[in-house]
Amino acid sequence: ALVSALREALARRLGVETGEMGMSVQRAVGPLGQLTHSLFLFDRASGGAGFAPQAASMFELLIADASNILD
Repeated sequence: ALVSALREALARRLGVETGEMGMSVQRAVGPLGQLTHSLFLFDRASGGAGFAPQAASMFELLIADASNILD
């Protein structure tokens, strides 16, 4: 649900459709042996449209937006 909300938040901020970006979750074991997850957003357009990389510079805003979306 979190990665979906982050994708929705980013799409709203950029004024694009959520379908322009894909999402994925990968489960892994962290360096201390704990279970962790990585959340991925990626551009679906061939060659990339440049939407997903913009999430890094807006991360704090996207977390707040995602929290509101999930509420």
